[in-house]
Amino acid sequence: MWIDLIPWPNVRDILIRQASKAVQLRDIPVSFAALVTLDWPYPPVDLIDHVSWTGAVSLSPLFERQVLTLDNWSLQPQALSRYPQLVGHVKTVR
Repeated sequence: MWIDLIPWPNVRDILIRQASKAVQLRDIPVSFAALVTLDWPYPPVDLIDHVSWTGAVSLSPLFERQVLTLDNWSLQPQALSRYPQLVGHVKTVR
């Protein structure tokens, strides 16, 4: 289910518990996708590893560490105006 893709466990819980007519779960994926940010301070080339002799391509260990560190994820500030119940539960982009 798409809600498993939201990086913050506490935000998933809040959205599920507080699902109402005002915030329909079916409306969240599109709006959330545009508002979630992953901090990536490295050059794009560091996203993948390429094994030249086999041609295999995979996500780099650096990218995997970055993605799995919750502090590297944030929301655009306008997300909190749409989802005020998330104030104090997620970092916003400055």
